[in-house]
Amino acid sequence: MRRRMVWVTGLAAVMAGAVATGLLATGGQAGQQRQTTTTGQANRSKIVLSTDIDWAPNEAALVSEASLVVRGTVGSDVRLTPRSPDGLFVDFYLPVQVEEVVGGQDPGSAVTVVWAGLSPSSSASVEDPDAGLSATPPSPGEYVLFLQPSAEPGVYQIVGHTQGLLSLDASGRVAAVGQGGFRDMVGLTVAEIAQRIHP
Repeated sequence: MRRRMVWVTGLAAVMAGAVATGLLATGGQAGQQRQTTTTGQANRSKIVLSTDIDWAPNEAALVSEASLVVRGTVGSDVRLTPRSPDGLFVDFYLPVQVEEVVGGQDPGSAVTVVWAGLSPSSSASVEDPDAGLSATPPSPGEYVLFLQPSAEPGVYQIVGHTQGLLSLDASGRVAAVGQGGFRDMVGLTVAEIAQRIHP
């Protein structure tokens, strides 16, 4: 576990006071749980979001914590549900069309991935560019995703929230890694990623 801080701004003082204390929890199996605690100070009109997530210290840990690795296409038909009473924090449910199973058992033609973040209708923003909790989910497109089961049956979450998200370019190579990801994976093909998973 690694603790990381996210600053959320753009909130009215009354909102900061309304969510001055709260506990939000998302899934994972035993030993793979993530909790998010929010605290706020009305006089500063800010909320400090402190987050505990599964954080892979290296690529080997990223691979070992993933029960499923796929090349897939994230669709645009995203469903969201509130995670907090004020609706500021939400869970995005991303449809992922599975194009190739890189590691793990074949889950079928599609999986659902849950992504915790900020409501699109919120005026808040994430200030910390190195935050483990990203404000918005991945855009539609092709990715390699390192996944683990969430607490919700049949739904996955990305290892490290952003670490296990690798976007692919038109040639099928890794174009970018998520926040906290491992930059030496940029430029790899899916086949080369598979070789790292199954040396």
